Amino acid sequence: MTLQLDLLTSHYNYYAVVLLLGIGLYMLIESSNLVKKVIGMNIFQTGIFLFFITLAFRTGGNPPIIKE
Repeated sequence: MTLQLDLLTSHYNYYAVVLLLGIGLYMLIESSNLVKKVIGMNIFQTGIFLFFITLAFRTGGNPPIIKE
């Protein structure tokens, strides 16, 4: 049970991604106003950016800088 709870609480970024994608997609489909559709596309795009950033994060990672 502890492992499941730990898994749910450690991946909160993915919940935010799903929430942003859902809100943006809902606004794109349900709105007939073009300004609201653009705002929905922006929210959807923010969710995609957050997903990419979340995937690229590495614990203990260092930048590839060569020191002389």
